[in-house]
Amino acid sequence: MSSPRKDDHIRYEPASGRMLSPPRQFFLELTGRCNLCCVHCPVDYGTPEGRARGELPFATFEKLLPWLREAHGINLNIVGEPLVYSRFVEVLERLGPACERAHFNTNGVALTPELARELVRRRLGSIVISIDGRESNAVLRGVPYELLRDKLALLDAEKRAQGAAQPILGVAFTLMPRNRLELRPLVAELAQLGVQAVHVQPLMIFYEGLRGENIYACAGVDALLQECKAYAATLGVEMVVFRSQWSADERNQQDVRLQLGPYSETYGCSDPYFEMKILHTGEVQACSRGLLTGFDVNRLTLDEVWNHPWYTNLRKRLYAKRFEELCTHCPFQFGSQENQVLPIRVGVHHSHEARLRIPGTQPDIAARPSAPR
Repeated sequence: MSSPRKDDHIRYEPASGRMLSPPRQFFLELTGRCNLCCVHCPVDYGTPEGRARGELPFATFEKLLPWLREAHGINLNIVGEPLVYSRFVEVLERLGPACERAHFNTNGVALTPELARELVRRRLGSIVISIDGRESNAVLRGVPYELLRDKLALLDAEKRAQGAAQPILGVAFTLMPRNRLELRPLVAELAQLGVQAVHVQPLMIFYEGLRGENIYACAGVDALLQECKAYAATLGVEMVVFRSQWSADERNQQDVRLQLGPYSETYGCSDPYFEMKILHTGEVQACSRGLLTGFDVNRLTLDEVWNHPWYTNLRKRLYAKRFEELCTHCPFQFGSQENQVLPIRVGVHHSHEARLRIPGTQPDIAARPSAPR
């Protein structure tokens, strides 16, 4: 894309609510399964329901290929771990040259030398590994930091061996009280392994065991993020803060090179104008918050879905800046402070939250809250 701002790629007809441009970005949940059980994930993979999640039929992927190949960006995951998809390499083969516009987030555990070689050979657009700190990662995600550091080193070495500029290597960091002071040293270490981007967003609290992890109750977070961004830049790393209420957030930056969140001054929320999320079941999700459309790409064409009256009515409402129903206090749009006060799922405990009580891993919350922007 010539411009990093999503609004610049949207062609919209306000009177009708219809889109004149197709979805520019697709999020395709290849699988709902995962090989970890992170205590802050919206899906509890330690439960029978979590373990029973399925994967996208390959025929559905094939049906979507014409749209995917024309999109500006293709993200190969939503919640599940894409590298455990049974036909992942076949997906890359069928995407062909469009792999250069394909991206995915991963926990990194299933990455092998052979797969790293294939990903670099295909010149994937970017690969972002989720790491929540050198000390905290094992508690939060159940896997030691050192393992993931070695996976990044594997990708970096393969890029060097092939003389490849892509995939861009990134890290996704979920900011919370217990790990906020781990961010700067993490950036310093991973910059040496070819990491070019760090994406930082505040924790959204889903479970009771995370009540104490309200990052907005910590003093000085905005200053910490500004300092980390400046430091990262000296190392050649672009640090993007998104879905937050801090002044360091991307929405307040004039020189943004990559827009991650849905904030839009023009459209209220860019999601239903710019992107489409397709779950492993084939169901269409209209936004990052989880607003379900009731449409299934196995039964309808994307043309029928994209300008269906349900979608056009949603766009008209958002264009008028009316954030109602599920959009009210949306954490992705408004920065998630509202979801820090109480867990989103009041009374629900994560199956692996006992990891949070390991001695020496309790959050350190300052007494004075930091002021959001």
